[in-house]
Amino acid sequence: MDELLKQFPSIAPVIKTVTPYINQYGYWAIFFFIFLEDFGLPMPGETVLIICSLFAALGELNLIAVGILGFSGAVLGDNTGFAIGHYAGRKIILKWGKYVFLNEERLKKLEGYFRRRGGLIIAVARFVQGLRQFNGIV
Repeated sequence: MDELLKQFPSIAPVIKTVTPYINQYGYWAIFFFIFLEDFGLPMPGETVLIICSLFAALGELNLIAVGILGFSGAVLGDNTGFAIGHYAGRKIILKWGKYVFLNEERLKKLEGYFRRRGGLIIAVARFVQGLRQFNGIV
């Protein structure tokens, strides 16, 4: 870790924050941070993946394992979020949407908008931080 801090002093605080999770949970930290981020929770999945890639470049982690676990976490997280949205999304929104000012009338407008432009919205949201977390569920 010291070598990483010397090479990248501008991101030293982030490295120091993420490293204990990597030390404690190892490769599983990569999988779960990315899974939870792609599932829809605001987690630092990309940050963990980048830092783990830096550790792999220094020989502290296996680059192939980092890639496979990152990919697996992303695919499973996206699909889990999609499944929840597809099978239970409307029920969840009608029950809990009032807490974020989303009622049935607004939901119908939103569904109509997604029918017309959903593919574009999802493609763009995939690359916008903040929107991406909700992409799978939407």
